[in-house]
Amino acid sequence: TAEVHSNEIARDVKETLRKLKAAQYTAAHPGEVCPAKWNEGAKTIAPSLDLVGKI
Repeated sequence: TAEVHSNEIARDVKETLRKLKAAQYTAAHPGEVCPAKWNEGAKTIAPSLDLVGKI
């Protein structure tokens, strides 16, 4: 996972760490995805066409 920021744009270290933990989790748990604003320990979801437009 890579993310690029302009020097003029502030960064939120907590948000960066949250996204890093989500990337690590999904790498270790194939078939699961972390929904938006996911935090460590929260429920994940399994991708499905049935979820399109519902989350």
